[in-house]
Amino acid sequence: MLLLAFVFCLFSVEISRTAPLLQPGYYAKSCPNAELIVRDVMKKAMIKDPRNGASVLRLQFHDCFVNGCDGSLLLDDTPAMLGEKLSLSNINSLRSYVVVDEIKEALESACPRTVSCADVIVIASRDAVVLSGGPEWEVKLGRKDSLTASQTDSDDIMPSTNSNASVLVDLFARFDLSVKDLVALSGSHSIGKGRCSSIVLRLYNQSGTGRPDPSIEPKFRQKLHNLCPLGGDGNVTSGLDSTPHVFDNQYFKDLVNGRGFLNSDETLFTFPRTRVYVQRYSEDESEFFRDFVDGMIKMGDLQSGKPGEIRRNCRVVNDPPLKEVVVGGLKDRRMSSQTCLLMNITTLRRRLNQAKLLFPFLLPVDPQNRLNQQAKPVAQSSHKLKNFQIYRWNPEIPVKTYLKNYEIDLKECGSMVFDALIKIKNEIDPTLSFRCSCREGICGACAMDIDGCNGLAFLLFKGISQELRSDLKESTTPMSNLIVTCVSIGKS
Repeated sequence: MLLLAFVFCLFSVEISRTAPLLQPGYYAKSCPNAELIVRDVMKKAMIKDPRNGASVLRLQFHDCFVNGCDGSLLLDDTPAMLGEKLSLSNINSLRSYVVVDEIKEALESACPRTVSCADVIVIASRDAVVLSGGPEWEVKLGRKDSLTASQTDSDDIMPSTNSNASVLVDLFARFDLSVKDLVALSGSHSIGKGRCSSIVLRLYNQSGTGRPDPSIEPKFRQKLHNLCPLGGDGNVTSGLDSTPHVFDNQYFKDLVNGRGFLNSDETLFTFPRTRVYVQRYSEDESEFFRDFVDGMIKMGDLQSGKPGEIRRNCRVVNDPPLKEVVVGGLKDRRMSSQTCLLMNITTLRRRLNQAKLLFPFLLPVDPQNRLNQQAKPVAQSSHKLKNFQIYRWNPEIPVKTYLKNYEIDLKECGSMVFDALIKIKNEIDPTLSFRCSCREGICGACAMDIDGCNGLAFLLFKGISQELRSDLKESTTPMSNLIVTCVSIGKS
């Protein structure tokens, strides 16, 4: 992995450690057992897999350095947002998200909408250290969860495993974290494992020399060669120190002896400004514990100052606000204002061709055509005319539900059912309403019953049936949750 030059760029979002709302015992009244619940889930998770401790601890580092400790790291990608999970420093690296999910589920059961996911990370990280034999400390709480995440911000900030101590010193300084904070917090690598892919360059091509890092102790280098042969499986793991399940100062002792696993770790001993702290911590574990706690508290104070919320599910933001949409003087159903994102139409159509349209059902009709006065047929060549029967609903008339006929010329509209709906609304009946659609089918907003079957209005006419039928019946009633879940609606 190449050394990332982004660490020299200016951070685009101001980070502040001024967080007056953060305080110990924040949930003492609103959720008095919150920290006990987190500790209990963490204990079970680490019994199941000891690596969960180190993995959860890493989450705080990767969350707090990117726009502050706001839980943005936990957000899954959406069509409209690329989050941090697939950034260069996180992809195929961070894990144990499910542990956070389990903690949040337990907290929501005890105290709904009370404890933020950002605070969950901070509490669980502390517990990971304690349960591994490290120091105990009181965490400050009261954070809000971010409303978004940014893969770009993560890529622009987080260093690579091949970074040297000089780069790390500059990075920490941008967050008002000292050299001592850097070395003490690097002691988090006292627990956990690293992958062979992280040390390939160090073993076989350090700094482009075609040779291994000369700072690696010879016997340890041979051990790493055997574990991580050139061209071997990059996912093979090894302890970051010789006691990977115990939080102690063995990590620093290994660095002094040239047995650091990662390049970014060993350079802490070879770099003069950090060497003194490595030497000190290797000799005095209590001093390391004390400085590590101070560093964790300072890192936990990093905040962006942006608006936030208490997520119900750490992987997604809460439901967006719903808005009333007025069409033709009447209020439509409440609809989300989220923006749809276009996808490659070729890929999309290939997926949809594999889906089966099921469960046809009958619709009410208006045999006397009493409610068709507003329909304005367009007289064109008969071989291109098509009649659309659209299910309508109006609570202000005796016959609240009925089918309304619209005749349009296919020569004058696009090849999708959605194009026909737009033409009807723009040229014939402005009271027709339906959801805004991406016109590619990915957002699901154009989901409706077409010709008696569940379908999407972005499909071509020829995709609806084997032969072009003379009449198309379209229902905008709710459909079974088979292909999409969004419901398009229409009223008169």
